Amino acid sequence: MLNSHPLFVHFPVALWTAPIIFVVVSLIFRKPFGWNSAPALYAAAIATLVLGVVIGVITVLAGEHAAWTAPHPDAAHELLDDHETAALTSLGLAAVLSIWRLALWQRLRKIQLVFPIGLLALAGLITWTGHLGGQLVYRYGMGTTALKMPVEWSHEYEVTHGEQAGHPGQPAKPD
Repeated sequence: MLNSHPLFVHFPVALWTAPIIFVVVSLIFRKPFGWNSAPALYAAAIATLVLGVVIGVITVLAGEHAAWTAPHPDAAHELLDDHETAALTSLGLAAVLSIWRLALWQRLRKIQLVFPIGLLALAGLITWTGHLGGQLVYRYGMGTTALKMPVEWSHEYEVTHGEQAGHPGQPAKPD
């Protein structure tokens, strides 16, 4: 069965970091052109955060499925648990920020300091989650076809050592 986690994983990353850009730009361009662009950019920040939560749920579910079905070595279990914890924490923080901002949208139209700090914390969490996921792929080969195929070793060239060692496909230096 298809491991769909890699298909979804980049959407929450983008959708949870874009609000930081929207908030910063809305603070910079409050009234430079005679109109206030902050509310529209702030609304875009909240909309992308909420959309990221929706897709984040799908991504976490796909990740759970991959954890149970994708081949992986036993040594990857601790890292897999850490990645899962970081992903669920990221999703939880994004959901709390989304619900908080949606519930207070009419009463708190101004950007308060808590929201940008929460977004920065979310960016840090999602970066850590991605790092752990990358370790699962690049250190343990999780989700790759390399773990599905038997390992066959072959050398098409002879390795020489010392000063005469050349690169594969290049002849060794003559004496």
